[in-house]
Order: sequence, then structure tokens, then C-alpha cells
Amino acid sequence: MSVTPADKRKSAGARRALMVAAGVAAAAIMGVTSATSAAAAPVPAEPQSGYPTDCHGYVVKNGWYSSCKSGSGKYKSTAICKPWDGGPVFHTSAGGWSTPSVDSYSWSKCPAQSTALDGGILYSS
Repeated sequence: MSVTPADKRKSAGARRALMVAAGVAAAAIMGVTSATSAAAAPVPAEPQSGYPTDCHGYVVKNGWYSSCKSGSGKYKSTAICKPWDGGPVFHTSAGGWSTPSVDSYSWSKCPAQSTALDGGILYSS
């Protein structure tokens, strides 16, 4: 049995139609998934009163440094650490709470034989 050029065109058209249908289905699934996850974590438009504001943080040396310059309440740093031996990722937090001011800061250090991956700022009113 030989395949004619017309048969090849029909086969190519069928493959294209199948690929387009699969792409539309995948896009629909991903769209539903991303819309669901986006709705799950609302972000407030303005900072809540009673909490620190104008806060920044970043990895420094082997820990997380954070600073809040204004607002009220308290804050402290938390570092996300990964052990060198491949153990589970864990977090560590600064011992005490800091009060927002121009010269205040908080520092959370990962223990020896671990690396700081990231970090964050814990808030309290």
C-alpha cells in the first residue's frame, strides 16, 4: 500500500488539529489552576494599622537582616536555612522583637554547617 500526497496532507491536518486541541485543553487547565491559586492568597491594598511599615530584608553573610523604619508594633527576622549535609530545610528566628525606628534592625543567623537560602520578617501588633 502506498501513501499518496493527499493522504499525507490529511494526516498532517489531523495531527495539527489534535495538537491545537491539546494546547487549548492545557491552557484551560493552567488557567483554572492559576486563577484558583491567585484567589487563595489575597494581599491587602494598604498596610494594617498597628504593624511596622517601610520594612526591608535580605540575606547577609549567613543569615537574614531586616529593618522596619516606621509604624508601630514589633518585628523580627527569620532565616530559611539549608544544611550542608542535605538534611531538611528549616528556619530560625531572631531571639527578641524589635521596635520600628530609623536605626532599628533584626538579625537571624543560620547555625554552623548550613546556608541561608532566604528569609522573611515576622510582625506583631
